[in-house]
Amino acid sequence: MNNMIADELPRPDADLDWDAPCSVLGWPTFVTCAPSFPGHWPAHLGPLSIKCAFGGREWYRTDQGVQCVDDARYLVLNEGQEYESWIDEGEEITSFCLFFNGNFARDVLHASCNDDDHLLDEPAAPPLQLPLFFDQVQRHESILSPWLLDLYGQVGMRSAPVGAVEERLHLVLEKLLQAHRGLLRRVQSLPSIRRNTRVEIYRRLHLARTYLEDHYAADLTLPRIASAACLSPHHFLRLFKASYDCTPHQYLIRFRLQRACDLLRSTEETVSNICFDVGFASVSSFCNLFKRRMGMSPEQYRLNTVPRRTLVGMSLSARIHGAAVG
Repeated sequence: MNNMIADELPRPDADLDWDAPCSVLGWPTFVTCAPSFPGHWPAHLGPLSIKCAFGGREWYRTDQGVQCVDDARYLVLNEGQEYESWIDEGEEITSFCLFFNGNFARDVLHASCNDDDHLLDEPAAPPLQLPLFFDQVQRHESILSPWLLDLYGQVGMRSAPVGAVEERLHLVLEKLLQAHRGLLRRVQSLPSIRRNTRVEIYRRLHLARTYLEDHYAADLTLPRIASAACLSPHHFLRLFKASYDCTPHQYLIRFRLQRACDLLRSTEETVSNICFDVGFASVSSFCNLFKRRMGMSPEQYRLNTVPRRTLVGMSLSARIHGAAVG
């Protein structure tokens, strides 16, 4: 590892005490950006970290189950959390992970949660308890993702000085806290009196939404999606609509159209092939719906969209709404 950037990962079969860096030595704050090949990394404790994968999929197993990160999704793991990871045969990805030393994270939390008067009197962070982040995959969005992708670009090109990387890590962690507060506000808005119940509702709805996004091209029914959340269909429908301000079917249609836009921008597939690839059964119905929602036909959308090469296989512009990094 050179300073704060590691461009090579330990082999899965390396003779290491995988828990030692976390429980004994304390992980430093650093970034990994390296090619990763099929293999299985054993269960071990880790620091607060953000897991990304570009060009393929990497799987993580935690006490929340098995989850996948890819071009469209990232995963936050909490300090001291045990996890294992693997890459399937045939997959070759770029693994991009951010690891935060506990004291580094507490300094950012302390500075982000107190006013200037307090910080002038108490500049050093006390032994704070870090927030318990939701350890479920999140889709790239407008708060954290622009900063992750900016850092990925700098680290990937090996052009960023160590000082610049360190500054970016402070800002990424600040944005992670901001995104976490947004999730907490969503949890708070869920229809339940007890906080623990609201948190559990959020986790189950998130599982169902992830299932829906992973299987968007399939013929999904309400009972099938609800079963991913271990909820009855009507209870799930009511909670989903209260949380996302749309029904599961409306969310599915919107996601399919978003995916169609991605394919129109990034591939030369025919409109009819894209229609069937994203789960629509009729080309004419797809084209009519696309025009109503987007204000133009799929062909016009493709012509009017300037081709852009992105850092990842799938364009993220639709998901982060053109958010800029300052």
